[in-house]
Amino acid sequence: MKPVVFSFLFSFCPLCVGVAVGGSLFSRFIPGLKMYLINSLWLGFLFFAIIKWIYDWWSIRILAERDSGKRFLKNLIESLIFLVIYWGFIVVMFFLNGRSFKASHIYSFHAGFFASLMSYELYHFLFEKGIKIRFGSTVVPGFVLILLSVVYYFI
Repeated sequence: MKPVVFSFLFSFCPLCVGVAVGGSLFSRFIPGLKMYLINSLWLGFLFFAIIKWIYDWWSIRILAERDSGKRFLKNLIESLIFLVIYWGFIVVMFFLNGRSFKASHIYSFHAGFFASLMSYELYHFLFEKGIKIRFGSTVVPGFVLILLSVVYYFI
């Protein structure tokens, strides 16, 4: 008998959220002003992990819906959830970075988001080519963010 595998098990795992929170908290101990840039970078990773996690959970509900009116409403709710979480992160960055907005912090936040997105896609590309990495959906984005943190620190 074949075991039942639920599709939500293939989503961006909660371990990524833990790695992102750990990286963000660890970056607060880095000496100098680069701490804020690296913290914003890891907050971008955290934002990606949470959005991907919610999106995977919510998309199962949207795909299960057969009525196009309800599907539109669920897509609208998904967009509103994205915007609320995005602006919530911007407010958190405002308070974590000393109640000031700097273009470099916003850039770093978005760089963390897009680096996580691209490294997640890189993991799936490698997986399709037959290169299997254990816990790769967490390891590959985490490794890319560590490399970016080192680059940010020394530049």
